[in-house]
Amino acid sequence: METRFENDYRVSKKYPCFVDYTEVDFFAGMPKLHYHPYYEFYFLISGQIKYYFLNKILTLKPGNVIIIKPNEAHRTVAIDNAQGFVYKRYTLNVDGSIVSKIRKYNKDISLCLNGDVLFFKDGFAELIETIEKIKAETEAYDIFCMSSVRNYVERILIELSNPRKCNIDKSAIRLGDLQIQEATEYIIHNYNKKIQLKECADLCLMSESNFTKKFHKTIGMNFKSYINCIRIEKACEILRNSELPISKIAEVVGYDDNCYFSSVFKKITGNTPKEFRDLSLKNEDDSQ
Repeated sequence: METRFENDYRVSKKYPCFVDYTEVDFFAGMPKLHYHPYYEFYFLISGQIKYYFLNKILTLKPGNVIIIKPNEAHRTVAIDNAQGFVYKRYTLNVDGSIVSKIRKYNKDISLCLNGDVLFFKDGFAELIETIEKIKAETEAYDIFCMSSVRNYVERILIELSNPRKCNIDKSAIRLGDLQIQEATEYIIHNYNKKIQLKECADLCLMSESNFTKKFHKTIGMNFKSYINCIRIEKACEILRNSELPISKIAEVVGYDDNCYFSSVFKKITGNTPKEFRDLSLKNEDDSQ
């Protein structure tokens, strides 16, 4: 199982914001690790879930908020003991151009964009009301809609950056998941090398078979697919920020075979490395 690139066409330059609400009696989790070219603000209202994000395995509770930047892989995972709870969440999906414009004149909002799990201790209901206002604006799209949406998004970012109302939640990392997290962190720091299953299993003090099962259950993909995911994520970063030849990028992220690199890249992102670079440059020009 590979990671999946998603480009929700409800989020675009013309329609740069979309709100999604989910309420279910039992949450089965996302089947695949995925990422997309826009921001996702995730607000958990009720229930409890695991969330894999920035190579951390997190446990979220009501009041937790995560902001996922474009092209950051993430996945929600059901918790076995969560049966019987009603799972409710909002996601606010925002094109990067909106966030970039806000950041240009309000530097303080960067405080909530560091990948931390946030806990909104005061005024969470009012925050949800603001999201519902954004939803109403986007559904009744007119010439004034985007100005209102941008103001509401800025208000949310200001609230999330306000330490009187919102704290970093350090309790989100559970002790029981630290073994697999240690393996993912090892892969992150050594992705450009040949990493063997056995060395990660040994690192976690587990047999290869037990490690394989727990890794797949926790992360949602097998060991090899995860390494490919991390390598391609790094390759995307280099493609966006450098003019390094594609053959060299393949080598830098750990692939000996340039053709195999391109094949894996297209399977994961839906584009060849050249197409990805061209699209990234075009999107950057459009946002300026």
